[in-house]
Amino acid sequence: PNTNCCCAVRDSCLTGECCPGQSCCPDCFCPLSFASRPCGWYVEADALALGRTSGRNRPLVVASDSGQTVLETSDLDLGFQLGPRLLVGNRTDIDQAWELTYFGWHNWTATAARADENNLDIPGTMLGVAEDFTAADRMVIDYSARLHNVEFNVVRDRETWSTIAGLRYLRLAEELTLTANDSDS
Repeated sequence: PNTNCCCAVRDSCLTGECCPGQSCCPDCFCPLSFASRPCGWYVEADALALGRTSGRNRPLVVASDSGQTVLETSDLDLGFQLGPRLLVGNRTDIDQAWELTYFGWHNWTATAARADENNLDIPGTMLGVAEDFTAADRMVIDYSARLHNVEFNVVRDRETWSTIAGLRYLRLAEELTLTANDSDS
């Protein structure tokens, strides 16, 4: 393509006209990605489905008599959660914009329980100092997690690629509660 037929890419792309005093050429360089991005404000809204897995499988409750695992992290079914992704941007020039993005409101919860009269313990070295979790009748594990992300970015478009630079705040809040019940104590 002939890149010398126009005063500037943004002049010919935005107005569709040739520059005064120059001949108009049909193959003047104007990337379609730039032509479709007018200056000004824009908003995007999406639904974002995120899934959580239990990660590395770890024992949470063992049988007192055999030491066998009876409840582990894979017993917590976290599944997928649907949340919004919201973006507000301002294209300050044909090849530059700033964007503020949020996604979150994802709230995973899971519960798992086991019952075995006077036969449930927690695994590992904590057993000796956590007497309330020795020879329990029932143990319940509750897990919850919340995710929030906010980011501010500056986007610079080029002919065939873009650059992005910015700041991000990401918060993953998790809570794990283990409750033991024993009718003998």
